[in-house]
Amino acid sequence: MNNEQLLKREQLAKQICAQLNNFVDLKNILSTIISQLKEITGCQAVSIRLQENDDYPYFVSDGFSSSFIEKENSLRPTNVIKLKNQKAQLDCLCGNVIRGEVDKSQTYYTKKGSYYTNGSTDAINLLQKNEKNNNFRNFCNACGYESIGLFPIKAREENIGLIQLNDKRKNMFTNDLVEFIEMVGEQIGVAIENALLYEKLKERNVELQRTVDELNNAHDHLLEAKKMSTLADLVTGLNHEISQPVTYAIGLLENVIKSTKDLSNAGNSLHVEINRLVSNEKEIYNNLNVVKNLIKSFRGIAFDQFQETRHLINLRNFFNDAIRVIKPSLKNKDIGFEIECNEFAEIMSFGGVLSQVLIIFIRNAYNHAFKVKNSGIIKLGCSLSDDDFLEIRFSDNGCGIDENIKHKIFEPFFTTDKKNHSGLGLYTASNLVENKLKGKILLEKTSPTGTTFVIRIPL
Repeated sequence: MNNEQLLKREQLAKQICAQLNNFVDLKNILSTIISQLKEITGCQAVSIRLQENDDYPYFVSDGFSSSFIEKENSLRPTNVIKLKNQKAQLDCLCGNVIRGEVDKSQTYYTKKGSYYTNGSTDAINLLQKNEKNNNFRNFCNACGYESIGLFPIKAREENIGLIQLNDKRKNMFTNDLVEFIEMVGEQIGVAIENALLYEKLKERNVELQRTVDELNNAHDHLLEAKKMSTLADLVTGLNHEISQPVTYAIGLLENVIKSTKDLSNAGNSLHVEINRLVSNEKEIYNNLNVVKNLIKSFRGIAFDQFQETRHLINLRNFFNDAIRVIKPSLKNKDIGFEIECNEFAEIMSFGGVLSQVLIIFIRNAYNHAFKVKNSGIIKLGCSLSDDDFLEIRFSDNGCGIDENIKHKIFEPFFTTDKKNHSGLGLYTASNLVENKLKGKILLEKTSPTGTTFVIRIPL
């Protein structure tokens, strides 16, 4: 090798190292490098194989025909089934070099595990004699390639691929050229290892950011749960203080209404004014009863939140209590409720869990099903299935659920509105039903005109 060739090779080595140390796109860089190798070696075809699962297909190539690449792309034997935990078999000399299964005492292998020949036709008999445990394809020679070189790409002493150089002319390889290509293979291995580590770090950073976002969402959800718990404590604590004067006021009003009616019936000259007072007193009486019933519902729901044992629940009354509790918070929308349930329908269950599930469904419908509608109907119904399950049906006439996302709705942190919601509602409801009630929530149907969920609870 003359000085000009040596200088050119040194310059190429520096360029390759610089490119590999400043990679942005591994495929483009390796494509550039094999073009440079093709130029410096004068070989007609150059390629790089890289590991992909149990195989080593061509990653980049220059000079090989598409039919050659298609036929030789896989090194896996077609008639061998890989058993579990078994090392995958590889065909041909490429497989030997990649696996490091080479006999370095043979003249066609180097000390670093590379293979090269300057006359493949002459080498066939020797290879067939020595490589008995290998499915020797000999396709390169069949395509007329005489000079063939296979050089391992190493990463941490493990072969992850190889550089392949083919030429139809003989005597293309010299010892110093082989050593140079082996050095390039080592540099490529280091660069690929760094690239893979970089990609793993990027993936890990994405995962960590996702975890941070999920933790923030969970934190918000826990704060919301804490608020609800605090509200339940407050309602339970104030129940006596509020309900006692309200009950007393209702009793006084009943007496006032009775006395006013008696005066009116007595033919008093203030007949018209007395009737007006009766009307006002009745309205006050009705409103106080609404307050009393609302407090009763709050008390029932709040008490249920802390019940750790199953108790008898009248479903119709239970549905009404849940609706009374949640309805004042459904502002700016006219949401009506319909209950389709026998007044005597009862179940032994965990009331707190069931109330949480119903409130989650109502709030979920309000936030999503009626997101673009100002009014709608929510139906609650119950029935007994043939296989002894109580089925609670929750239906709305909202906008439905997109077919593309309905398989995700019970996943944690999945929401179509990350800005305003945590994505834990239906996931929480599903967990409560499955883990506490030993039941299942099913999405029975959804369409642009509404959605129906079924909560199945074993009796």
